[in-house]
Amino acid sequence: MRVLCFLSVSSHESYTGGERQFVEICKVWRRLGNEVHVITDASTVMFCKRFGLTATFHVFRKPQLRIFGLEDFVMVMRMLKAVPSIKFDFIYCPEEKFPHVLASVILKKKTKIPVVCNINLLGPEDTTIASSLKQVFTYLEARNGILYLKAIPGRLFFFTKKMLRNFLFLRKMDVVFSVSPYIKKLLVKLGVDEQRIFVITVGVDRPFVQRIVAKASSSKKFDACFLGSIIPRKGVIDLIKAWKIVVAKKPDARLLIIGKGSGPYFEKVNSLIKSYKLQENVIFSGFVSEEEKYKLLSQSKIFVFPSYLEGNPIAMCEAVSCGVPVIAYDLPYYKETYGDMIVYVSKGDIKQLAVTILNLLDDEVLVEKLKDKYAMLSKRFDWGRIAEYELHVIQKCLFNL
Repeated sequence: MRVLCFLSVSSHESYTGGERQFVEICKVWRRLGNEVHVITDASTVMFCKRFGLTATFHVFRKPQLRIFGLEDFVMVMRMLKAVPSIKFDFIYCPEEKFPHVLASVILKKKTKIPVVCNINLLGPEDTTIASSLKQVFTYLEARNGILYLKAIPGRLFFFTKKMLRNFLFLRKMDVVFSVSPYIKKLLVKLGVDEQRIFVITVGVDRPFVQRIVAKASSSKKFDACFLGSIIPRKGVIDLIKAWKIVVAKKPDARLLIIGKGSGPYFEKVNSLIKSYKLQENVIFSGFVSEEEKYKLLSQSKIFVFPSYLEGNPIAMCEAVSCGVPVIAYDLPYYKETYGDMIVYVSKGDIKQLAVTILNLLDDEVLVEKLKDKYAMLSKRFDWGRIAEYELHVIQKCLFNL
């Protein structure tokens, strides 16, 4: 089959789990003999090639000027202009980002080509207009003075785009893949036909991970690690506050943060580390290669992930695949996949987070028990199986094959 996709990442060193999932699924589809065309920008081509996706790329120029989110509409126009004049079997929308969704819906209306969409991140506040608007003002409360006033137009425009996506565009998708049963329930609340929604999981390249972990040093260089973008919803500030309590009990405790950050939030994280005098206890690796990432994970005693909003995060799946015990905030998505195989903490309870970290570091019996469970669980996290399942569903639902 011939597949058309829209994809634009922030940079080849900054990407979402949904974007990574897209690359891995398309790699499998290519190996199965399907033709994949990607409407994208130069930075995203680098991202795709870095992870081994060989596809036909149709490159557009990404807008550089950012004005309250209006650049999204410019990007959609350029994406649609780059679509080649050939026949496609279906459009594959990699995630719920507004430009990807809007471009897919417009092209469907114009050409009658069916659209398949992956939904990776959705929260309960997205299911009503009132709760979504409340989220806008919650965001604004974090700013003051001129920054508050400057943020208002952009956040209101963001709210408008989210409403269009959630209550109009998602209903036009022919097949929707949700990364958890919980997100499926939210999609149904938004009016998406339940018969069109299919639940998948996320994955890893298991043979690759197993090779790296087998070669990595068995010694644990870090007491804990975090993997992900350093952005507000990931709870990194909560982790730093908890680590201050951990270090008071274990002065040599070392926390590794794997991931990239920038802007005011990253500056706030660094300021907090300095004010707590944790410069020797918190190590930033920045952006690392896939091989280095798995080495670092396997050299950590535990994995701490205090995120406030997730679907089915690849980072947690990667930690489990390396056999690293996980502590996370108690989000509804996790128990569907992990059950009692991770250690839960009440969302936002920093003291409980610190106590749980200390307890797990000292509980060798529980650590070994979790590792044994992970060995069985990680077999489910295979990109090949996920991609084949998606293709099977698409062929059955759209083409009766």
